[in-house]
Amino acid sequence: MHLTKDFSCRSEETADSLQNSSDPDASYSSHKGQGYQAQVVENYSEESGQLSLITHIEVKSADKHNANSLLPALDALRRRDMVPDEMLADSLYGSDSNCEQARDEYGTEVIAPVMPGS
Repeated sequence: MHLTKDFSCRSEETADSLQNSSDPDASYSSHKGQGYQAQVVENYSEESGQLSLITHIEVKSADKHNANSLLPALDALRRRDMVPDEMLADSLYGSDSNCEQARDEYGTEVIAPVMPGS
């Protein structure tokens, strides 16, 4: 339980609550906890059957939504001439909008599970 300004109790942290007085950029997500998240893109070699090279990394505060990270990652990859033909991603990245923009603007097919209830 945490005290609010009027000293009433609430049962959960909010995304905009200060998590660390020495690191005000650290934030909170009820799904991820406090701190930061990292978005990582790796390439995959079909010949070796293994991940082989990290091609993009971005660190963001924990309260930012993952779905908003796909297109900026593809843009960063395009600037380095490393845009993949296919990208495997988890369900949060696979919205219709993300998939369409990735295909139309970057030539990348996003392969992601369908969100439950979609």
